[in-house]
This record gives sequence, C-alpha cells and structure tokens, in this order.
Amino acid sequence: MDIKIKMLKTVTPEPSFLYSNKVKEGEYLKEGEIYSADANTFGALCGICDNGEKLGVKPNEFIFIEAPAWILNLWLPNRTQISALKILEKEGFEWQTKI
Repeated sequence: MDIKIKMLKTVTPEPSFLYSNKVKEGEYLKEGEIYSADANTFGALCGICDNGEKLGVKPNEFIFIEAPAWILNLWLPNRTQISALKILEKEGFEWQTKI
C-alpha cells in the first residue's frame, strides 16, 4: 500500500553547512497539497517532492490520507493515550498548538 500525506504546513529543506541555502526548484512540500511518502523500518516519514527529492516530515506538519496499518499503529495514538488526553483536557489542560 502506498503512503499518502496531506501537508498542514509548507515544508522546505532545513539549512545546514553541508547543504547549500539555495532550495532546488520543486524541493518543498506545499501546505494543503497531497504527496506520496516513504517510510523507513522505524516509521520515520519523508514526503516526496515534485522534483523527486525526499523531505523528512514531523507529526504536526501533515495528516495521513493513506498508509499501511503498521505505520498507522506507530503514528496514531492508542486508546490509552486518547483517554489520558481527554482527562487532561477535562482538567483544564490547554494545548500549545491546535491543528
């Protein structure tokens, strides 16, 4: 099964001393667009840009459109985690960021 993600924010390469500050044409993942993605054996994801380059993505940067069960089991919260989050919210905990 292919992995498809929808971007919640635009992602570009992070500058580093090994990587030139110039972004290659098409080397970004645009907010609102759906992209194919790839995963390693640990479940780390990278979106595949229009130019074929791969960019790593973080949990708050995308949502899954389509993914195999083993990936979803790694990324999505289980029932215990969901219950704990609901209790925290009832106790007045406010999230720093909302999606």
